[in-house]
Amino acid sequence: MAQCPPSLVPFADTAIRLALPSLGIDDPKGYGGSKQAQEGLSASNMALITYLSDRMRIAKSQNDGVVCAMIGAWLTELHLHEREKGGSAGSTINESSVKLLN
Repeated sequence: MAQCPPSLVPFADTAIRLALPSLGIDDPKGYGGSKQAQEGLSASNMALITYLSDRMRIAKSQNDGVVCAMIGAWLTELHLHEREKGGSAGSTINESSVKLLN
């Protein structure tokens, strides 16, 4: 999804759709009405973290420091939130995210 052109998968819309369930906002359009997808997106931010990591990789390859800094800050907050919740990202920070920040 992160590598699709903005005309097919706009960044803001995709990021919001991935974030809403974990914020407790029910948007069936965001997860296709699937109960399993809703539960997965509600339980963890890993889908959003993965999406943002891919977007960061693209920005880094284009030498876009502003986008890298903004997405990096968001990823940091998401990883800290996962750690507080004790989620799957809480025990170890995604190594690819760390490499992209360097």
